[in-house]
Amino acid sequence: MKKILIYSVSVMLIGAVLCIAGWQEAAAAEPTDNFRAYPVARTDAKQSKAIAFLENFYKGLDEDQLDYAFVKKHTTSKAIQYLADNYDYDCDGNECLATWIYLYEGGGDTGPLKTRTFEMLNKTTCKVTQTYEGYEGQDYVYIVKLGLVKYGDTYKINTIEPVVGSND
Repeated sequence: MKKILIYSVSVMLIGAVLCIAGWQEAAAAEPTDNFRAYPVARTDAKQSKAIAFLENFYKGLDEDQLDYAFVKKHTTSKAIQYLADNYDYDCDGNECLATWIYLYEGGGDTGPLKTRTFEMLNKTTCKVTQTYEGYEGQDYVYIVKLGLVKYGDTYKINTIEPVVGSND
């Protein structure tokens, strides 16, 4: 009889603890001062590695956009050809790449970079959204989709698709 009583009390205590834990979780998701808590979207490890690769690439590109050796290290020959084909200015016979396509449309002037975000659209395509300080209070937003391929234990940029460049 004592064993049944101890077992029953144990089950009731476990049930009470689980009930309290569930109530706390539900309470955390209720609105508080016009704020609602939602679960954070999780990216898988491959997506995190791809985004880390692009963050590193853009950090280097921000330091020296004309460092073609750096760009080639992170880009396939297909994407290098795309950059060469889209170089619209006089080229002095040396290699000329339209590396600005990673950053903004048309090689024009932009204000300082305000934000840059990376969003994986699928396992191999990332949307990079960059917002620059604009003129007369209008920000300039540039979006480019980059197709990635696995290259050893890292990635390379294989396709480049400018999506939009506009004043917001």
